Amino acid sequence: MQRSGSPIADIPAFAFRISAEDVSTYRRALGVGGDRAPFGMALQALASEAVLRALKDMAAGRHPIHVAQAYTAERPLHADVDYHCEVSLQPNGADRLRIMQRLTDPSGNTCLFLVSEIVLVSP
Repeated sequence: MQRSGSPIADIPAFAFRISAEDVSTYRRALGVGGDRAPFGMALQALASEAVLRALKDMAAGRHPIHVAQAYTAERPLHADVDYHCEVSLQPNGADRLRIMQRLTDPSGNTCLFLVSEIVLVSP
């Protein structure tokens, strides 16, 4: 997956699911109604072992700090759906990374494209 530039790490695509229990817990904690999964819950996919391994390799001993995110939502997210998740990491300057994530539904429709900006700082 690429939007611009050359990725330094393409993570093998994987299935990602937001549980109804997680959505319910989130909504109760914030006092928010509704039945759709909040788009921010898609960030959970970035905690997968393959993504964390790639991030660790790219950070090369520096601490990754999430400083910004932007997303384009094309369709709502729902709980208990197996989304196809693609993640790519690419450099964005000497001390920054860009993580790009795309979730598609079982029909192949893009639901969400998320970009996270990461600053790498020395310990």
